[in-house]
Amino acid sequence: MTENEITRDILDSSIKIHRQFGLGMLESVYEVLLAEELKRRGHTRPSEKISASPPLRVR
Repeated sequence: MTENEITRDILDSSIKIHRQFGLGMLESVYEVLLAEELKRRGHTRPSEKISASPPLRVR
């Protein structure tokens, strides 16, 4: 599967979820919904969650 095909599936899935559920849920809910939709499309996700960049110091 090419990067373009993966990107298309991510965008299509995201739009589908947005249309079905709308705004207002926690990010973690959208993350689970997106993971499930991508799983249905045959994609897998890493077993470990990738951590975001460390918090920035504000001076």
